[in-house]
Amino acid sequence: MARSEKGRVGRVSNSFTWLLKITVGFFLWWRYRLRTENLEVLRSVRPPYVILPNHVTTWDPFFIGFYAPGPVYNVTSDFQFRRRIMRIVHRLVGSIPKSKVIPDVETIKRILEVRRNKGIIGIYPEGMRTWDGHTADTIFQTAKLLKFLKIPVIATVLKGAYLSLPRWTSRSRRGRVTIEFTKIFSGPELKHLSLEQIQAQIDEALRFDEYEFQQRQMLPYRGNRPAESLELALYVCPHCRSIAQLQSRGHRLRCLHCGYSVFYNEYGFFQRRSGRLYFENVRDWNVWQQAYLEEEIARRLSEEEEGSLLRDEAMELYVGYRVKPVRKKALGDLLLYPDRIEFRASGGATFHFPLNEVDGVNVQLGERLEFYHGRVLHRFVPKGRSVSGLKWMCAVEILRRLNGYAESEAAL
Repeated sequence: MARSEKGRVGRVSNSFTWLLKITVGFFLWWRYRLRTENLEVLRSVRPPYVILPNHVTTWDPFFIGFYAPGPVYNVTSDFQFRRRIMRIVHRLVGSIPKSKVIPDVETIKRILEVRRNKGIIGIYPEGMRTWDGHTADTIFQTAKLLKFLKIPVIATVLKGAYLSLPRWTSRSRRGRVTIEFTKIFSGPELKHLSLEQIQAQIDEALRFDEYEFQQRQMLPYRGNRPAESLELALYVCPHCRSIAQLQSRGHRLRCLHCGYSVFYNEYGFFQRRSGRLYFENVRDWNVWQQAYLEEEIARRLSEEEEGSLLRDEAMELYVGYRVKPVRKKALGDLLLYPDRIEFRASGGATFHFPLNEVDGVNVQLGERLEFYHGRVLHRFVPKGRSVSGLKWMCAVEILRRLNGYAESEAAL
């Protein structure tokens, strides 16, 4: 690309990109012991092209950008733009804001501008970072966009990144991160492939299970208090089946209801000195708990049990829109019913959010539940850091599916 790009997304210069590489880039290269596989693939393709990474950590764009030949214009959640300092940083690196799940014509326009200027476009097809080290389902709209762009596509798989910095914690561990590059499309053939064929190739290229990889490698990932905040990802006790009773401390995750506990070791696996070990890793535990949660919700619906399905107290409600900063509206209790989310403010007011009107449900920073209702962003922040927003997101998705509500589609 030219020395400096022009247009709405073209404020990134090669000099600024290199400054990031020799500062942040080299620090991350040292801190996470970055390695590559098939780096020649990235160097053999000339822009414009698309990079499709699996999404593991907040550092993913910097990991990949360290090896990219020029600025990478990443499509980024608008959450990252709501704080002034982060908005400045993301604009400097050319990030393109995108509201999760909600279609955005402006995002498409900016992507086309990058293609026109022969730039590199970064898109994360999963739409969110993995909770358990396994590649999540990719967004079908990505296939539509690639078919429309008709430019080369390079898939990148980050290995070891999840064990280095799991989504459920801010504590990094010393280990190794390897980035594998694979060219999956040259560009012109996308015109003749069906969307299903494109989607299948994306899924195949990005499919990765951190724990299967670690079983073969058995590399240590050492850090302080490595189990802390695990209850943000794991919310059902496999021994007594209680929900939201798990609590972490140091190397241990323990159920407050029955006392069942596990030890999280430096290889990312669970251990017990005695008694039954239900799951060896976060991935297997998460797959089981999601299935259990669906069974439990379906049972309660069929038996028409009264009362809320989930309840968390002392939650702060913030409201906003897109990249605008959110503002605090109330403090109260958050409840989930079969047909709605309900927020009971401490001042006496009650807010109702019918599930068929809720859109873009996601979790930010581990515990913060977000969704759009009536084009307004609603964010719920717990007073403590042990409330799992993931359990809320999963429960809402299950209820929407069981109630037959149509899934929202993203523009990307």
